[in-house]
Formats: sequence, C-alpha cells, structure tokens
Amino acid sequence: MKKILNKTDFKAGQALVQDGMTGESHWLVAVKGTFTISPEGELSIAEDQADIVINPKFRGEEFQSSLLYETDMVLKSKVDLILNATCYAPNGEDVTSLVAGVQIGGWSKFLNVFGPRNWVQIMGLITKTNPLPFQQIPIVYERAYGGLDELSIEQAFDPRNPVGRGFTKRRSHLNNLSVPNIEYMKFPTKKRSKKNRIAGFSAVSSDWQSRSRYAGTYDKYWEENRYPLLPLDFNPLYHQCAPEDQVFDTIHNGEHVRLTNLCRFSPTFDFAIPSIEIECETLIQGEKKTQPAKLQTILIEPDSPRLIMVWMNSIKCTGQEDKLQYAKPQQHIISI
Repeated sequence: MKKILNKTDFKAGQALVQDGMTGESHWLVAVKGTFTISPEGELSIAEDQADIVINPKFRGEEFQSSLLYETDMVLKSKVDLILNATCYAPNGEDVTSLVAGVQIGGWSKFLNVFGPRNWVQIMGLITKTNPLPFQQIPIVYERAYGGLDELSIEQAFDPRNPVGRGFTKRRSHLNNLSVPNIEYMKFPTKKRSKKNRIAGFSAVSSDWQSRSRYAGTYDKYWEENRYPLLPLDFNPLYHQCAPEDQVFDTIHNGEHVRLTNLCRFSPTFDFAIPSIEIECETLIQGEKKTQPAKLQTILIEPDSPRLIMVWMNSIKCTGQEDKLQYAKPQQHIISI
C-alpha cells in the first residue's frame, strides 16, 4: 500500500497513471504550496493550504462556463502561469477603459479592459458604442471574444472560446450584440470574427480549440493500431491549461512579479516568486530513489491575494504497481 510521508508545509497528493503513448505506469506525487501575499508584497506560507485539484472546476455549469481550476494530477512538459483576477480602477474611481497586465522577469502581457459596449447600426453602418464607466470587471472568458451566434440557423459558436461574447457568422447579426470587455492591446475587436483574438489570463478548458488541437487524431488507423493508447500525433502541450502566451519552458525561483490594475488596494502590486526546491524520496520494492520535483504551475489570485505553486514528481513503476511503499516529499526553502 503506497503512502505519502509529507515532510513539507504544503498539501501533497498522488496518482497512479498510465502513459497514454507507451502504456507504462507512472507514480505521480504532487506538492501544492499556497502563500499569502501582504499589501507590501511580502509572502508567507498560508495557514489555509489549497487542496490538490483532482477534477476540473468551472465557474458555473461544467463545460458550459469558463474553467476556474484544472486538475493538478497531470504531468506537464512546461510551466503554466495562470491568473484568476479582476481589473480594478485606481482609487475606486469610474473609468471607461483601463490597461491590466502582468510582468514576470523580462516577460509581460497587457490587456485592454473596457466598460460595457454594444454593436449598433447607425445610418446603415455597424459601429461600437462608447464604453460605459466601470470600477471593476472580472478578467474571465465570458467577457472576452467568442461565444454563440444565436441568430445562426446552425447555432454556430467560436471553438476557441464557446462562452465568450461578440461572435457571429454574419455581420448583420452584430446589431445590439455586446462587444467584448477584454482585448489584446494590439488586436482590438473587429467586425470580422476571424481577425479577433481570445484575451484572458486564466485557465483554458481542455475542449477549447487551443488545447483540443493537440489531442491527436482518433481515426480508423488509431482504432485499429493504437487503441486504447493515444494517437501518435498526440502532443503533450494538450496538458498545458494556461493561455498559449503564458506557457514557459521554465520560471525561475525569485523572479520579480508586477501586477498592473489587478489589485483593489493598489494600481501596481509587486512581489517575488518564492525560492523553494521540492524533492521526493520514493521507496518501491525496497529500492529507494530521490529526485527533484518539477515546478509545473504558478497560479496568482490577487483578490485573495495569494500565490499557488504546484510541483510534480514522476517515477516509472511498470510491473511494480503493487510494490509501491511510500513517497516522501521534502522542501528546501531558500527564501520566501
């Protein structure tokens, strides 16, 4: 019987999974650390540690709303940076538009956030109304470009973001339709749907096009030659749930983070990624092995405010599934 002897200050979880490409068994051990962030940007280990997420959690109805948390129990090849955030006007004053962004190290991403707008027809031309004032707007995909064209006969939708707003098959369907609140700065919303990009900071559902296109081809060849394994053209990027421009080869310990207009108490909010190393000792059939766990997710939630980091340890155990004895994750805190 496998046990977790958790020697960290964080939550730990485990799963025995099969590699979909090779059929080999892997023992996954996840460590999930939660840190509170003070208004001054100082981090401390949170008393209330976030649980390991086993099944995806949505903001509303499952697969009918945007994804809030993806499962932690998956082995990623890269590092996801995810923000669940709200755009706040400085000092609680009314604004009609604002720039919201995140910087980490030398990388940055900024989005334009607008108050409510509509497409309207004036003198036969479709145009946008001026944005109304707002004090705060959640950065969620329900307010980004996408959605369902309810006027189309086939009920067409944007596979990149089925829960968004503003998508149509015909320009004539735009009249009185809401314009997205959230846009890329260099890609304002256009009348032609193919030119519009999906803007956001939070996790993307596995059935959306930016992820599902990596799932591979499930055709007759797969059915006859690969089933129940994954198709040969499956790409592990399928498991990355961050927006594609928030997926990194690595994010270094100690990197400086700056949030812009994403905190209610300050227009800019600065802190640093903790310098922590996680290693995991495993014992399988009397054989002990120690190896470093890989950082694979950084989640920032400024409304709390808190930072969550997920590390994953993976070890092959094909043919030894009933010989797993224990996993002992341990932490080495350099600085917080």
